[in-house]
Amino acid sequence: MEEQVFLNFDVRFNLRKKKDNKPSIVYAVVCFKGRQWKINSGVKVCPHHWNPSKQMALCGTGLTSLDIHNNSIANNKLKEILLASEEMKMYLCEHIEEIDNTYNILRNYINPKMKHKAMSKKEIHLLAALRKIVVKKDNTESSKRIDLGHINVFEKFLKEKKIPLILDNLNLDTIEDFQEYLVEKNKNQNTINQTTSKIIALAKLISSDREYRDAYDWHAKDIHKFVPLKSKLTKTQKKSKQVILTESEIEQLYAFDDLTDGEREARDLFILQCYVGQRIGDMEKVHTDSIIEQVDGMDVITINSQQKTNASAYIPLLPIAKEILEKYEGKLIKINWYNNNQLRRVGEKANLSRSVTYFEPLGKTIKEYTKPLYEMLHTHTARHTFITMMCRMGVPKDSVIIATGHTDTKMIDDVYLHFSPEDQKRKIVADVSRVLGGNATTAQPKLIPNDNKAVVVETIAESNDDKIFRENIDVMIFLGVPALDIKEADNVEKQYRIIIRYESKLLDMVDNEIDFQTIKRMFNQGEKSLRERHDELFALIEKLKQNKQGVN
Repeated sequence: MEEQVFLNFDVRFNLRKKKDNKPSIVYAVVCFKGRQWKINSGVKVCPHHWNPSKQMALCGTGLTSLDIHNNSIANNKLKEILLASEEMKMYLCEHIEEIDNTYNILRNYINPKMKHKAMSKKEIHLLAALRKIVVKKDNTESSKRIDLGHINVFEKFLKEKKIPLILDNLNLDTIEDFQEYLVEKNKNQNTINQTTSKIIALAKLISSDREYRDAYDWHAKDIHKFVPLKSKLTKTQKKSKQVILTESEIEQLYAFDDLTDGEREARDLFILQCYVGQRIGDMEKVHTDSIIEQVDGMDVITINSQQKTNASAYIPLLPIAKEILEKYEGKLIKINWYNNNQLRRVGEKANLSRSVTYFEPLGKTIKEYTKPLYEMLHTHTARHTFITMMCRMGVPKDSVIIATGHTDTKMIDDVYLHFSPEDQKRKIVADVSRVLGGNATTAQPKLIPNDNKAVVVETIAESNDDKIFRENIDVMIFLGVPALDIKEADNVEKQYRIIIRYESKLLDMVDNEIDFQTIKRMFNQGEKSLRERHDELFALIEKLKQNKQGVN
């Protein structure tokens, strides 16, 4: 009568000499079918560095850099061995005739450098090889989890299609069938390309890995000829799912306060993100590790090392951001994995219900969806919002990336910048106007602190008094403010900020060789028309610029 066999063994690790002061060999110990096997792991650990309960070498405080280096290598090897043992179990499940040869196979999987018969191509389990390569990669744990998720999808395909789970079947035909399988499942096209490209990347790593390279050659399998799905979406459609908030929607969100404490913190964190442009993973640094200093009269936040890229970021501290930071007195707003859910709940309460239409390539078709804005919100929406607001203000892209930490502006153009058709019209008109008139810029949102006081208009009431409003229009025309900016300034506060900006701009043109009082006297020449006063001001500025050039 045949006996049942269960591969329910585990691998434990023991030191060869536990009481020595010298580094000792670590053995992998396996008990199976009443027998115990000890297999040399190929690494050593000092006995006083070994933690038997955690089955790993210590890497904490009190050790030298060399100790930590050596122990890290040992720990990584032990992790590989644990994965190799699981790989072997999967192999034996498919090759039960080899169970009597378990020791040799186990030794082969645990320590390939030991002298023994090498595995044939048929002995290498495809999925186990993929997972082992993921463990070997020098990636973050979160990246490894994502890679393993792609492998799980690939595994489901292989089993549904009854493809034998051996490494030799990792070829072009299998990858193309996998792509078609995902298309039939109506998966998002981006997801299909990401998953197939990840399996291909891992196949390439297997091919170059010392353990597998004699048994597998990805190039010979023609995998390099694989063609990913090509997107039929336009550039605008690709960006359609990444929404941004307008300035008025941010104000609406910030003004709404019928919230729980958790929702209020999630709301404040999001709005702070909108004004500093950092990823959610770097917001802790904005609170605790950033440096705030004055640069030319404006507070600037410095983040020395962003989490994803290690790049530095320098961010102007705008009024609302400053207000939120002061509100929490430098204490960290709680960042939770469920921030997105809270944010959508807050958006719904604050009635951020603008309809958003977006497009997704599912399989080989393009689907159109419409949802309310609040359902589309997530923490990264803030980064998109920040970049778009900055560009709408007229901040050059190569300056915006100083705040975001990008290495170039390509990511802004391809992913983050969301200019509506109206934005594009204004930009071309402003650029043409600047070439023709020399003074146009795009409209500026209410983001810049207004600590300075305009001299041309000495006092402005906090209202939309018709007389003041009309006088301010005259001032803006006198200062050379383009028509689009004048039209955008639909209240006294906006007019005030534009006037300050253009006054400062005029002074900068001549290195402050004229003062506000001179500009004021020229404006108050009532006997001259507005056009004459404007021409006289710019004639003076041009003369001063020419004199300065003559001196130089």
